[in-house]
Amino acid sequence: PTEHLSHRLEFSVCHHRKLRELYQHQCGKVDPDATYFPAALFSLLCRYDTFFGPGMYEGTAFHAAAPEAVFSLLHSRLQVHQEGFASPLNCFFRRFCSAFPDIDVYFGSRGSFFDFQFVSGSFEVGPPYTSEVMDATALKLEEALAGSAQPLSFVVFVPEWREPPSNYHLVMDKSAFLRGTFLCSPRQHFYVSGTQFRVEPTDKDRYWTCPHGTRVYVLQNAAGAEKWPVDKPFLQKLEQIMTTN
Repeated sequence: PTEHLSHRLEFSVCHHRKLRELYQHQCGKVDPDATYFPAALFSLLCRYDTFFGPGMYEGTAFHAAAPEAVFSLLHSRLQVHQEGFASPLNCFFRRFCSAFPDIDVYFGSRGSFFDFQFVSGSFEVGPPYTSEVMDATALKLEEALAGSAQPLSFVVFVPEWREPPSNYHLVMDKSAFLRGTFLCSPRQHFYVSGTQFRVEPTDKDRYWTCPHGTRVYVLQNAAGAEKWPVDKPFLQKLEQIMTTN
């Protein structure tokens, strides 16, 4: 737990260790003794606790993340190294874009997804499930892929909302940069709960069964497709991992 005066916040030992490592990696040169880590940690937890709300399971879906095995496969096969939408609490990589860079920057945030300049590299993109954000995400990815001649690749996870047709689906379904796609059926695949930082990794509540379908898109420009080719066995393996708890 961490507390200040009468305000007390509890989180897992595992996440305390993770957040300290992220802080030391990002701020070790200017704060080698981690003197300001407790203050940064408390500010971070207060921000996200307020963001989620007071309920025990609030944020479970909104702040959910792909399972660790998904990120491991993306890293080993496509050299994915940064998340487009994450937080210090649910990130897998040390590099990520986030909603609150003013405090998240001390733990590795590269700023807002919509301000980040995607020129080259391989990225995972799992935007919050609000239509406006996902529509804007699809357009930004198209713009980035069209504007770069360097290898650029995105693996995108979005809900399968088709009634009425969502604009983000219309954009990515018809994209000239689409290299592969598949659908995970409702209640047949899993995410790490958005409240993962409140439980230990072995806790049964760590994983959350997704009630709706999830569509996965792989978008790459020509240089990205050449550097990180995507084939049917890879897509099948990724789907298999997502549906195995």
